[in-house]
Amino acid sequence: MYWRDYWRECYMKLFISLLDTKENNNDFSNELTMQNCFSLSELVKKIRIVFFLGFFLSMLIGCDPAIQYRKLVKNQLNSGITNDTLFHGVYFGMTYDEYYNHITALGHQGKVSQGGDMSVQSEIDEFDTKIRMNFVPEYINDSIQVMRVTYSYVSWAPWNKRTTDDLLWKDVINLYRNKYGPNFIQFKSNQSARPALVWVLGNQRITLFQKDEAKVNARFTNLRKTNS
Repeated sequence: MYWRDYWRECYMKLFISLLDTKENNNDFSNELTMQNCFSLSELVKKIRIVFFLGFFLSMLIGCDPAIQYRKLVKNQLNSGITNDTLFHGVYFGMTYDEYYNHITALGHQGKVSQGGDMSVQSEIDEFDTKIRMNFVPEYINDSIQVMRVTYSYVSWAPWNKRTTDDLLWKDVINLYRNKYGPNFIQFKSNQSARPALVWVLGNQRITLFQKDEAKVNARFTNLRKTNS
């Protein structure tokens, strides 16, 4: 049982016990004088406990990232906003041929190049240390609905103090905050001590997380076309 379910059950038991003290008696004042009933002070104390637990439970639920996330997704999808734009002119719904032709044109312009593991790479030079961006699309019914992105310092080395994982994480977060805004939700990550950050903008979900000291990962997902 999750902790919020435990507190919810405690709250309900206390509330029901209060109702039980009023059962089978139409005169509440007379009931208080009956044997085995709560004294007035005990009743007031229990009411205070119930309200405290109710307030405490509402605070915990309101701070639960999973509940915040589900509410945010529902609101964004119901808003009717369509946000298919990704980056470099790539967008959700682009077919394999459209993507290939587009990337080929960008390559001729010198804006992207071939990366490892079937990825395309470009460079971001707006920070003190240049960042390499590698991206790979995922297709559903021959159209892009997910985009996987990896960020790393071009000059990364384990002994280079200017390319630490802390600096890379901060640089990428600043990049995303500037582009997508400060309204993200933090989740505990199973892959890193750092939290995962999630933006939901219309139908587009953006998840930012870190797997190892040399890379920061991002995943763009079209929520209207996927079950994740």
